[in-house]
Amino acid sequence: MAFIAWKTDYETALPQVDQEHRKLVDMVNRLHAAMVAGKVKEEIQIVLNDLLAYAGQHFGNEERLMQRSSFPGYAQHKQQHDEFATKVRDFVEQHNRGRSSVSVQLLQFLGKWLVEHIQNSDKRLASHVRGRVERGSPLHQFASR
Repeated sequence: MAFIAWKTDYETALPQVDQEHRKLVDMVNRLHAAMVAGKVKEEIQIVLNDLLAYAGQHFGNEERLMQRSSFPGYAQHKQQHDEFATKVRDFVEQHNRGRSSVSVQLLQFLGKWLVEHIQNSDKRLASHVRGRVERGSPLHQFASR
């Protein structure tokens, strides 16, 4: 059973963003499966590193979209991304030090943060982008992939 079940309610109607969100959800589910299966610390570390790297890539894509679309909430949205990355890095460091309770706390944080961020901040961004899209604009290409 998946830790986070994807729901159509999470979709932003920006195909690239939705695809990246699905991958993030899959990665959290992969982390959960590794933890439930009792995988060794090194395997969990690999999944955590992959998740953090992909989240960074996704955040970069969103931040470029915010800049191209002159999104008025850019600073706050970017701050959320930065705080997420810092918190996950802190969890990873604690996990590396052998704190097993970190695993449960990390999964709870990831699940809650990801769903809330998509449904609130990312949907506001998507609404802004869809309102600014004009045929032939660089945003049109992004929104129609």
